[in-house]
Formats: sequence, structure tokens, C-alpha cells
Amino acid sequence: MFKQIRFYRNTRRSRLGGICAGISDFLNINVYWVRIAFLLSIVFSFGIAFWSYVILWLFLPAKPTVPIPDVPKSMVRELNKIDKLVKKSHRELDHVTADKIEDTFDALKMLVGQSESSTSSRKNLLLTWNESKSTFTEIINQLLFSTKMNNSSMFNDQLEKLNSLRRYIHQVGQNALHSEIERRVEGADVNTEEWLAWQAQMQPLIRQLKKQAGPQVLSILDKIELKMAYLMSHNAQTDESDMFDLSKFQITQISKQYLPDAINEYLKLPPDMARTQRLANNFTAEEVLAEQLIRLDHALEELSTSLFEKDAQGLLVHGRFLKDKFTSKGFKVINS
Repeated sequence: MFKQIRFYRNTRRSRLGGICAGISDFLNINVYWVRIAFLLSIVFSFGIAFWSYVILWLFLPAKPTVPIPDVPKSMVRELNKIDKLVKKSHRELDHVTADKIEDTFDALKMLVGQSESSTSSRKNLLLTWNESKSTFTEIINQLLFSTKMNNSSMFNDQLEKLNSLRRYIHQVGQNALHSEIERRVEGADVNTEEWLAWQAQMQPLIRQLKKQAGPQVLSILDKIELKMAYLMSHNAQTDESDMFDLSKFQITQISKQYLPDAINEYLKLPPDMARTQRLANNFTAEEVLAEQLIRLDHALEELSTSLFEKDAQGLLVHGRFLKDKFTSKGFKVINS
């Protein structure tokens, strides 16, 4: 599956409006050459390039970013300090490394936001924040220094530390989310009208799936049902008049289209064939279904995080998971 790339203004890497930085991201080339090309085009295009730039600046949306969460002022000050360093990395490092730094910072902001709304994992989240903030700052400074000194060995070492830190922060946040959602669902009335209607729709499919699929698929499906109960319970508590609540649209798409479509495609195949017949990608239909359910579970996890923090801008960022059709691979069997 090809990765879908959107054209945005990149204000994090911008000099003036973020147009050249956005073109650099879209074409995957160094922003320096884009800026040189633009300056030359101004000279030779008799003003067309200049006015095109102005129009793009006015109408092209900026790339969504995860905002600083609503946390105590002391944390906001520290996050703002890190934010300045992250912006510096966009100016002085290659865009791939700068984007990894940005992603790590996003994970750190999400974790801090969770710490304010979590009860069961608050202590662990704050401990991770206190451990990670200084480590993250040191890694960025070392990456900037190694680039300045042209020390590739030091740069690669710090890049590996950055990757490890990002994975660690993501994992802590995910574990805390699972714990909090389980606690809230167990202690809340999830028998909303939407949840009961969805269960009625899904139960025939799930019963049939239990007869055909193995334990891995059923285990992932249990996780999906847990998150769906939480999300639909959240929907029932929100203002029905909010036409711009993206979470409701996303939940509807996942619950009524992507998940049923994936299961239905699998159930069309004879059980023995679905578990043993290899497809063109050398996976069985059941393995493909498991992969699709894992991706869907990840999407619900990110959506739950955004809803958990009640952050509209976060929803825009995590809505990117809905760009992929979870049933796009299909289950066409070929003769081996």
C-alpha cells in the first residue's frame, strides 16, 4: 500500500509562511533547493511565482500539530522550552531527523496530557515525564552538535537513542491508556443506545467468526470491543449539536464500515482455506485479517487518546489513521 502524502504548509520548518518547506516535504527534497528554485523563479516568471506563493500562503492549510496540553504552568514552561529546541532542530537538521524529533515531542505532550486525566497511571506517567524530558533535551542538543561538528558516528548514536526514547514514551502512554480505559469501562454504564445497536449488528458476525478464526484474531477483537465501548460511551456524553465533532464521524466509519467489511470479506472464504491457503503476499487470509484488526485497534487507540484528552486539534492529527481503508487488501485466493 502506498503512503498517502498531503500537501501542507510546514510552519515548523518555515522561513516565510512554510510554502517551500511544504513543497520540500511533499517532494521529499532538501528545502534549500526549493528555496533557491523559488528565488530564481521570481526573477524569471515576471511576478507569477510571487503571487502564486501569496495565494498558497493564504489558502493552503498548515500541517496539523499536537498542541501544548492543558497542564500546570510549570509543565507548560518546560514544554515551551523543549518546543523552541524542536523548532531549532527543524532549521538545522535534515527533515527526516527533525520529523522524528517532532514525533517524539508529540508523544511526550500526549503523555503529559494523559497524566492530568488519568487516575490509575498518573504516578507512572509523571515519572516517565520527569525521566524523559531531560534525556530528550540532551539528545536534541547532541544531534545539533554532532551535525555542526560533522561527526556522523556521534549523530547515528544519538539518533538510535532518540528512536529508543520515542518507542519507550509511546509504550508507556499506550499501557496507561489501556489501564484507564479498562477502569472507566468497568465502572461506567456503557449500555448506550449506540453501543447496544452496534452489538446487535456485530454479534452475528462475531459468532460466526468465533467458529472459524483462531485465538489471535479473537483476542484482538476483544481489545477492539473494549475501546469501542469506551468511545461510544464518550459519544453519548457529548453535545449532539456539535457538527464538527470529528470523533463521532471516525467512530461511525470504523464501527459500521471498516470492521464489518474486514470480517465479512474473511467469512466469505471456506474456513479451512482461510487458515491454510496462501495469498499472493504469502500470508493466509486469517493472517491478513489479524493484520487489519491490529491496524484498526491502533487507530482506535490513537482516537481514544485524543478523546481522553478532549483535544480537538489532537483529533485532527490522529484522524490520519482513517486515510487507509482497512479492507483494501481483500482476500482474493490464488492457486498455489
